[in-house]
Amino acid sequence: MQSQNMLVTITGLAKTKAGRYSVYADGEYAFSLDGKTLLESDIRKGRQLDWEYLEQVRQKSQYESAREKALNLLGSRELSAKELEQKLRLHYPAQVCTSVVQQLQQVDLIDDGRYAMRLAAELYRVRHCSVWEIGQKLRARGIAGAEYDAAMDQGFDDVKTLQVLLQEKYAAAWQRDAKKCAASLRRKGFAFGDIAQAMDLGEE
Repeated sequence: MQSQNMLVTITGLAKTKAGRYSVYADGEYAFSLDGKTLLESDIRKGRQLDWEYLEQVRQKSQYESAREKALNLLGSRELSAKELEQKLRLHYPAQVCTSVVQQLQQVDLIDDGRYAMRLAAELYRVRHCSVWEIGQKLRARGIAGAEYDAAMDQGFDDVKTLQVLLQEKYAAAWQRDAKKCAASLRRKGFAFGDIAQAMDLGEE
């Protein structure tokens, strides 16, 4: 941009197909704004404003756009702070994304502890993941520390999970070749000892 204290004249405002407003200064395109930020600003055709003020307005609009994007993403499904920030960074500067995520955490729209508890329980009860795999998935989403520990401390039992899998999803594979079935379950993060115990219980 130009020198921060330099005055420019707003020479045009044009609505875009995306519903934003292109701002022209001294006859050249400067940036675009959302309608709310434009209405709340002093930007009007014919006015003289300095670049410092225009940059502040531009950054505010960028923040509002990123926040709206974040709310839309959260409306589709719950996300961890790390997941949301990664998605926002595909479209906005890192500093803006961090600010948006922090603000949403403050108003309890993002809660990694709550999210981790729900996700871990779903992975265990619905998807029948091993404790190891549950932990990996939580870490990949940025869950750590006390929130991670609490989510993992829900009484998960790999042997019970294996019993369900051997009765349902892996029943045919177990009957065909127990060793190959065990190897497949091991790749899912289950310990050989737990697999053997579950198979023994299933044969009783």
